Amino acid sequence: MRMFGWLATLVLAGCSGDTVTATATRAVEDVATETAVAETAVAETAVLDTAVLDTAVLDTAVLDTAVLDTAVADTAVADTVEVDIEASVEAVGDTAADDGESDLRDAAEGGDSGAPAACGPPSLRASSSRASRSNAHPVFTHDVTEVAKLALIHPLGAAWGGEIRGHTYLQIDQASGVQSVDVYAPVDAVLEAVILYAYHDDPARGDWGLRFRTSCEVAFRLGHLTDPVATIRELWTGPPATDSRLWVELAAPIPFAAGDLIAKTSGTREAHNFDFGVYNTTVVHQFANQARYLPPEPRPWDINYMVNSDCPYDYFAEALRTAYMARLGGILAGGPVVGATCRSAMRDVVGTAAGAWWSDAPVTAPYRERIGIVSEYTGFVVIGGLGPTGTLVFADAAPPESVTSTHCYANDHEHVELSLVAADTLFIAYGAGACPGTPLSTPGGQTYVR
Repeated sequence: MRMFGWLATLVLAGCSGDTVTATATRAVEDVATETAVAETAVAETAVLDTAVLDTAVLDTAVLDTAVLDTAVADTAVADTVEVDIEASVEAVGDTAADDGESDLRDAAEGGDSGAPAACGPPSLRASSSRASRSNAHPVFTHDVTEVAKLALIHPLGAAWGGEIRGHTYLQIDQASGVQSVDVYAPVDAVLEAVILYAYHDDPARGDWGLRFRTSCEVAFRLGHLTDPVATIRELWTGPPATDSRLWVELAAPIPFAAGDLIAKTSGTREAHNFDFGVYNTTVVHQFANQARYLPPEPRPWDINYMVNSDCPYDYFAEALRTAYMARLGGILAGGPVVGATCRSAMRDVVGTAAGAWWSDAPVTAPYRERIGIVSEYTGFVVIGGLGPTGTLVFADAAPPESVTSTHCYANDHEHVELSLVAADTLFIAYGAGACPGTPLSTPGGQTYVR
């Protein structure tokens, strides 16, 4: 069988030969390191002291209140004793119009502009933002990016690098000459957490992850942003973080209105895609082993990037939703796929090989602590967390949802033998070349559990 790399740089740019192999290796590594800003199984946001970050990596990252409090401009205090009556009347009229628009917006969102802040993190409850009010069904009224410049959208539940993902990938259409896209706030929201994460091979450089909240229940996250607006860039004064848990939670969340520019991005360096995920605390996925995904001491306002993940495009107004859903497909498929769905971050199928697996014992290469086994559009199977690159791709392969005992996957270079020992126990053996003639004869191997 043929070996496919994941990758838009292969499928869309049409590389071949040694160039394909080199590009595939770099791109798969790039995808694997994307784990850094993706969701960890536990709510990955570390609660950091936003007054002074005293870690070695971020020892210069003192959050200047003056920088964070960008939402507060100098108050318009009259510095003369004379008041222009005509200007005052116009100002009152403008205020009334603004209040009317706010009331309409609040009504559409199910809120009341006069309602007290009632939920969310303490920093948000102390604000007057609508993001501090309950609304489990906000409507995204603006684009999050330039849809016409996307080649495809890869849905929830990918397994690149081992961790199954609770976000989608927006693939920039570089084959058509698009080098970067603008990224916007799709709805009124506040920026509540940021990270600048270092590239694994260039610690002095990195890309951005941003988390916004639009209501008590709903947040959205963007990852692999290249160049955020100055208001965001100024929040990070030290070197990029080398630990993906070192998100900075802002003491004073920064408001963004629907349609505001957030960043420009060219996406990841090899694959040229970026992350977009939506999380809703009223959406609760049930995994084969739920405890794997729950933090030891959850806070009431925490967002869980796996348990609470939801299809981002279901939140858009109908016309926008249609445009995004039409782009759903697969990176391996090379473009949109007719009938493709947003899928789910929950890919576990109990009693089969499909989904997420953990090793509770120490592991060594080519095995990783976590393995993800998923089917992809169209006819591909991806095993993440295994092999030299951390992502193996098999074409025209049996879907893992159908593997209930033993099975061997193979491509031109390597094979993987699976044996479902029990409903919650899977033995995995990786080897070079084709599948062996005698089942389960690959040397070594590792036992994984749910």
